[in-house]
Amino acid sequence: MDDHAALVERLEGYTGYADADTRALDEERVRAFVGERLALARERLGKELDEATTRRLEAAIYECQFANMLSVRQLLDARLDDPTRIALEHADRGMVTAGERIAAVPAGELGALLDEIEAAFKARRVAIEAKAAVRASD
Repeated sequence: MDDHAALVERLEGYTGYADADTRALDEERVRAFVGERLALARERLGKELDEATTRRLEAAIYECQFANMLSVRQLLDARLDDPTRIALEHADRGMVTAGERIAAVPAGELGALLDEIEAAFKARRVAIEAKAAVRASD
C-alpha cells in the first residue's frame, strides 16, 4: 500500500496535499493523530520515563498540539509538485506509523519512536521549505 492510501485508511477525512484548500486540515489530522497517542503514552509511562525522555515527549506533544504557522503558511501557499507531495506523505506516514506503535512500546524504547517522529517533522519542514518560494497562485 502506498503512503497516500495508508494515510487515507488511517486518518478520517485525509485527502492529501494536492488541494491547497485542504492541506492545513490534513497536516492537522496527522498532528492530532500522533499527539493523541503521545499523550496516552505520557499517561501510561509517565513515572517510568527518565527526565530526558520526558522532556522529549513533552516537546513532541507540544509540536503536535500547535502548528508551526510559518510552515503552514508555506504549505498553503506553495505550488506542490508530485515529488513534494510524495515526500510529505512519506513523512506523514512515518509519523503516523510511529504513533501507532507507541501504544505498545515500553518506556526504554520510547526514545527511538520519538526519534522517528522528530525526523518526520523535520522531513516535512524540509519538503515544504524547498517549495515555499513557488506560490500555488502563481
